[in-house]
Amino acid sequence: MPTTTYSPTHLRRRVLGSPPARVLLLGFLLLLMMGLNGDVMSSYAAEPVKAVQHIVALAIAGFAVYLGYAHFIEQRPVTELRLPGMGRELGIGLLIGAGLYTVCELVLMALGIYRIEGLNP
Repeated sequence: MPTTTYSPTHLRRRVLGSPPARVLLLGFLLLLMMGLNGDVMSSYAAEPVKAVQHIVALAIAGFAVYLGYAHFIEQRPVTELRLPGMGRELGIGLLIGAGLYTVCELVLMALGIYRIEGLNP
């Protein structure tokens, strides 16, 4: 009976190939980025220009993490970030997001949890 030996790279590839491990890895990286974002927002509360610079740097780093994850872990091209059709997809995404937010607010109002008491002039 032949025996199969697993090399460390084969085992690593099998572990990273499982969907739960992929989700945990990307989730950990993005959670780390969110923690850095919160730290920057509290550290530079009095300096808005520096805060914006750091947030832009973190956004660029977030895109780099996602691109690296898709390239090295998932081994696929990142077609969802291509420029053709981006305006249409952004518009549709903004409309769907605004619609979902509106539905959530209306449900909270219907349940009596949320109430508008006035407007600031």
